[in-house]
Amino acid sequence: MFEEVGGNSSGGNKSAGSVEIIVERIHEIL
Repeated sequence: MFEEVGGNSSGGNKSAGSVEIIVERIHEIL
């Protein structure tokens, strides 16, 4: 999942995967 988030962030899916990235960040903190 983290690898996919990294790929999306570098790609052009920031608007579509922004929510997913935030969720991943929360999981990292927890």
